[in-house]
Amino acid sequence: MSPTLPRAPRGTWAAAASLLVLVGACDSPSTAPSDLVPQAPNRESGTGATVKWLGLSASTTRLVVGKSFRYVALALNPSGQQITPVPAFVWSSSRADVATIDSTGLARALKPGQVSIVVRQRNDTLGAQTGVVLNVVDAVAGNTVALKVSPTTAKVAVGGTTQLTPTPVDAQGKAITGRTFSYSALKTAIATVTSAGVVKGVANGTTTVKVSCDGLTVSVPVEVGTASTSSTTSSTSTSTTTTTTTSPTTTASTPTAPTGTSTSTPVVATVTVSPAKLTVQAGSSQLLVASTLAANGTAVAGTTVTWSSSAPNVATVASDGRVTGVAAGTANVVATAGTVKATVPVTVTAAALPMGTQVTLAVQRFDGGSGPVMVSNGIPLTRGMVTVANLAQVHVVVNGVEQRVYVRPLYGRHSDGSLRALFVQFDYNIPNAAPIAATLVVGGGSRTQPDLAARPAKQVPAAAALPTDATYLVSTRWTGVTYAAKSLTPMSLAPQYESDYARLEAADWSACGPKFDCGRTAGYDRAYILYQAWQRSGNPTYWYHATAAAADYLNGYVIPNGGPTAWWSQTEGVAVHYWATGDEMSRYQLRKMAEMLAWMVRPGFSAYIGGTYGDDRFRAKAMMAALDAAMLEISTQPADAANYYKSMGAANTYYASYLTPSTLGTWVTAVLGTQRKNGQFGGRYYSAGTWSADSGGQSNYMVGMLLSALIRYYDEVSPDSRIPAAVKKCIDDMWAREWEPSQLAFEYHSLRGTDEGATTPARPNPEPGLNGFMAYPFAWYARVAGGATYDARVDQILTGLAQSVSRNWWAASGKAFDEAFAHLFNTFAFRAGLH
Repeated sequence: MSPTLPRAPRGTWAAAASLLVLVGACDSPSTAPSDLVPQAPNRESGTGATVKWLGLSASTTRLVVGKSFRYVALALNPSGQQITPVPAFVWSSSRADVATIDSTGLARALKPGQVSIVVRQRNDTLGAQTGVVLNVVDAVAGNTVALKVSPTTAKVAVGGTTQLTPTPVDAQGKAITGRTFSYSALKTAIATVTSAGVVKGVANGTTTVKVSCDGLTVSVPVEVGTASTSSTTSSTSTSTTTTTTTSPTTTASTPTAPTGTSTSTPVVATVTVSPAKLTVQAGSSQLLVASTLAANGTAVAGTTVTWSSSAPNVATVASDGRVTGVAAGTANVVATAGTVKATVPVTVTAAALPMGTQVTLAVQRFDGGSGPVMVSNGIPLTRGMVTVANLAQVHVVVNGVEQRVYVRPLYGRHSDGSLRALFVQFDYNIPNAAPIAATLVVGGGSRTQPDLAARPAKQVPAAAALPTDATYLVSTRWTGVTYAAKSLTPMSLAPQYESDYARLEAADWSACGPKFDCGRTAGYDRAYILYQAWQRSGNPTYWYHATAAAADYLNGYVIPNGGPTAWWSQTEGVAVHYWATGDEMSRYQLRKMAEMLAWMVRPGFSAYIGGTYGDDRFRAKAMMAALDAAMLEISTQPADAANYYKSMGAANTYYASYLTPSTLGTWVTAVLGTQRKNGQFGGRYYSAGTWSADSGGQSNYMVGMLLSALIRYYDEVSPDSRIPAAVKKCIDDMWAREWEPSQLAFEYHSLRGTDEGATTPARPNPEPGLNGFMAYPFAWYARVAGGATYDARVDQILTGLAQSVSRNWWAASGKAFDEAFAHLFNTFAFRAGLH
């Protein structure tokens, strides 16, 4: 049963019929006044003026749970003039468990139900009051929570017609169809309205047409004039509002003049705005209501009011006077009617963040544009931070305002099953390349805004929301075990390497941009090195360079060719690119590369992973690709692979059989079975006729790559006890027979066989520029097994890499630059005792 409001005494309706009394709203996207309820004549109020009527108009008789709305009451004297200053009012709610209302008229919806909101004048001895029935509803799609009517004001000639078009809207801001509307005209002697919403002018004057739907009512002021002065159609300005409009901005209108008096429009002398000052939370809105008054204090009808904000980056104002907080700060909102202005100071406070784990982000634009743009990227996560179960409690807050977002998990899990990356999308107005403060919040309840629909991920997003704290970034281990730049100094050479990388990367980008093969005849994962630079520094430029370089590699090489050769395989960077962008093409192409490499090291092929051929780079790249596929949970070929793969001369299912979830374990056993008794790997390719199970040759830097793949298997898949023993045996032999102390370098090829391809005699060929490939397994073994001996060897290896003969090469060759820095800072992390 609906609550009952107090009734006005008989005899008061006609006298009040021409009066409109105003209210401001804060959360509804449009406004709709309730019935005007005039009251019995009142004795002198505390203001010294005689109050004849109290009136109330609300933006909606519905309010969504959790939202708020500010009511404004006005008092009129016996002459129909608005009383200023406004008398003091007392507000009350019939059910405080459904909705509360404070002393300023601010109502807050708590739970679904109906409640009477009542206002009376303070110190009113007769108890006159007025109010509305407020329906509190859940924010469910399809429930009408607002009613919009176009036009918001109408002018029509006598005998002319105009159409009113209502649109009901749900809590998600979507238009609702299939609703029934009712129409009524307040003064049918002035204008009539049909059941279809067609208004017809009858006689000169003003009236109001009410449009109702689902318990909501919007009042549309209608002015009827002669054909020479009034148009038969109406329009609404996008930047102004009219003071006779009760939706969305309303003011007191001039009472109908008695017969025989002048009806000329008085000049606006004063503009008043209610409330006179405003505090609004970032992300929230509140309506300002302007009143235009003549010099004698009477309301001036039909006045156009223009709204403006002195600081749109703090608060914006719509044409209806609705102020929306953008970011914490202060602004002035100005209402202008002709040459008369009123200024309202506005304070915007930061929205309270949900309680939970918080990660500092910066929203960064990379495309050089300005204006609204889709922010789209993956965010790295630490172990235990986010699971599929608490995805609904992920919030993105920008400039203190929670955003409407699309969120989905990305493939890849920490050892406890929690997510390693989270994909987010939202829209934001980004004026330039300057970063905008943001926060990722996990916890504190479900998102307060409805989710956006998914849109395609971008290989190189125009804008991204990226963590800024390097300590946090490296803790996510997207690029393995490493450390935040400047957080520690593993050895005295570390700052030199830091400086060299920053200087040379800038020069490399200037010369090459994202081109994958610029200055490179083989690939050593430039994108992965760049992603690691981003994680170690928090510099978003490195993220962008890495993302663009990975995309160019995919589009310029992998996708057109259907798969890589061993020397151009760069799956680590592609895996991180998937996390960084959410681009499924990256994940599927990684799987394709892993399949093709697995096929190339299949049994019966010369490069068989368990055979005696000995191209250890081939074996290393195949294992790395399989490890990256396992990391992204794509060890089995997806059923929709054909949507992403280029045909390689055989059915996709043929290649799929060479890479399955059991492949990696089989490969580890096969590779370890090829290690010779002296600790070397290698094989016939480097030994020609001298090879045997106990002797032969190897390419030392390729063996370093193979050991790195075995180490990843140990750390990420299974701590197979055979691996540390095999690594020790190999690096001990390498130090004893391949290290040249005078050159601080390892030999390029083993001295116990022939050179590459068995075409030239063996010869000393130390190459310090490749030391980094061997430093990694030495440093790792020092952490796993301990021992200052191996730490000291790492120091010598890295000292050799830093020689001018190597450093001078980096600037001239992108390939040499990548070779030097591939996993270099992982090596430094091991050297510092991290693992």
